[in-house]
Amino acid sequence: MPIAKSTDGLGVHYRVVGERGPWLVFVQGLSLSGRFWFDTPDRMAERFGARAIVLDNRGTGRSERPPGPFSMGQMADDVRAVLDDAGCDRATVVGISMGGMISQHVAIRHAPKVEGLVLLATTAGLPLGRLPGPTALQLLARIPFTKGRKGGELAARLLLPPSKQSRFEEFFSRWPEAFAQDPQDPRTFYLQLGAISLHSTGAKLGAIAAPTVVMAGREDILVPPVNSQRIAAKIPGAELELIADVGHAIPAEDPMAIERAIGRVWARLGRVQ
Repeated sequence: MPIAKSTDGLGVHYRVVGERGPWLVFVQGLSLSGRFWFDTPDRMAERFGARAIVLDNRGTGRSERPPGPFSMGQMADDVRAVLDDAGCDRATVVGISMGGMISQHVAIRHAPKVEGLVLLATTAGLPLGRLPGPTALQLLARIPFTKGRKGGELAARLLLPPSKQSRFEEFFSRWPEAFAQDPQDPRTFYLQLGAISLHSTGAKLGAIAAPTVVMAGREDILVPPVNSQRIAAKIPGAELELIADVGHAIPAEDPMAIERAIGRVWARLGRVQ
């Protein structure tokens, strides 16, 4: 598997799906490796005749685990290093949650590399963004230390709307195997959380020129959907979709959401699909 070297020398693991066509790159959320995209990159590569890059953010999966602290700028540079190593000139960047924060920084710091942007369940950070409520913050802090069925119950409350929490095992049936292969590291969790706490892009979103689609679940308690509304209002021409009866776990709850978003971005790029 290929390893890119980031600007600080860190080794960043990634994989590529597909052999030809325009590029997509998928950036995951807090303390999750690229494995947690499951088959989405493969499906999108086939659907759009594309090449998809899936990276492990620093501290996750097969990427190296530096002592920290982490910053959003570093993680955006990790994405740039992966794109360069893969021979990708320009890509549509797809990021969820923390991955959406990283993706904003990629679009700002490395604009020539970004031809399109899909931001899922994410925030611009303070002062533009709104923090989660106290219940969500308490649940989030307990996640790394709560295993088994209790861990699943906590995750259900954090990631799913009340109407779906009893179906947690259905929506997240592939997660136990993924965690067995790429265990969640509490140290990485808090180092990435530190980067999130300092994340702030609101003043720079207006400089993003790439066609952008912003999506959020209307029932998301971890990253309230008002954050997506504010991001979309700041990025020129951005399209916003708020998905009814969906929480934070957009790909699990609405498997067609990412396909819709990429389709809209690529339509604006003039690509026939």
